[in-house]
Amino acid sequence: MSLFKFANQFNRITRVMKNTNTITRSVSNLIYDKKPTEIVTPQGYEVPKYMKDIYDIWYINPKRVKLLDRQIVVQSILFGYFGTLCKMLINEVTPGSNLLQLGSTYGKLTPLVAQHLGPHGEYHVEDILPIQVASCNRKMSQYPVKGGCILHNAAEDPGDQENMFDYVTSYMLFHEIPDDYKVNTMNRMLKACKPGGKVIFIEYHLPYKWSPLRPWMKFIWRWLEPLAFGILDKELYELGDPLLHKQFKWRKELKCNGLYQKLVGEKMFETKI
Repeated sequence: MSLFKFANQFNRITRVMKNTNTITRSVSNLIYDKKPTEIVTPQGYEVPKYMKDIYDIWYINPKRVKLLDRQIVVQSILFGYFGTLCKMLINEVTPGSNLLQLGSTYGKLTPLVAQHLGPHGEYHVEDILPIQVASCNRKMSQYPVKGGCILHNAAEDPGDQENMFDYVTSYMLFHEIPDDYKVNTMNRMLKACKPGGKVIFIEYHLPYKWSPLRPWMKFIWRWLEPLAFGILDKELYELGDPLLHKQFKWRKELKCNGLYQKLVGEKMFETKI
């Protein structure tokens, strides 16, 4: 796809945006029970400052959340690669397993993962925003998979999820969180994965040097996603503690001239550190 087409897609998204003005405590000490499906803001809860400063327009404002949580918008933002990225994730997951996903998502990812895991699977999601928790639970409630979405900061380790999940995933999360959150979230994901299980990341990647996307995306990240630069100069797993990420065998696959990556770590039963 040419740079001109990418620019047209981005302009369409921008025009659309301009035209739209109980925490519960089953697995570990956190209960995932598909509730609440309505927005519940616990007493004393505060939206993290970085979310208010950068992402209010994307994830907090109710009118814009309703507008943006549409598959056509997700497809446009991802330059038509949603289906590819979703399949890349789902192909790594065995139905009937238990999966922890840090960060809710817009579009059809949640329904597709829930459907794939099936009635014998467990799908546990965490998000930092009450409005996103409610939206995720509404989607998950349509499927018989066990689990649900809760309000929890992905960077905060509850302390008793070590070696608990068959799969631990994030989908386009790390480019949207501060650097200290990146480190803590990565370590938490690596610890929560069972031996023999996988951590799976779908994330941005610095495009190939010859790709016209490289300068274009640097401009977009600087403008809209300033926290993305913390993942572009290193392998994503290098954010984590070496004592943890060396327990995994890593492989990576790139798409869209290197713009997107699937990074998979398979946790070894016997580790040599």
